[in-house]
Amino acid sequence: MGSNMTSSTRKLRAALLLKAITEREIAVQIGVSQSSISRTIRGERRNARLRIRISRLLGVSIDVWRDLDAELKTQEVKKQ
Repeated sequence: MGSNMTSSTRKLRAALLLKAITEREIAVQIGVSQSSISRTIRGERRNARLRIRISRLLGVSIDVWRDLDAELKTQEVKKQ
């Protein structure tokens, strides 16, 4: 967990802990690789279907992804 972790990523990671489910377990349920789940949670992958399925499994609002994208965009602007 890097220092660049957004609050939305922290929310998603907290939901994983609350649901007592791992990225690997989500990956198996959805039928994708664990790295796909990890990259999606970090905002490195923006597959809408995958995001929806993760949201449903974690019981979080789909809005978390919009917030994540905005936070990452803000971080990118600050780097420039």
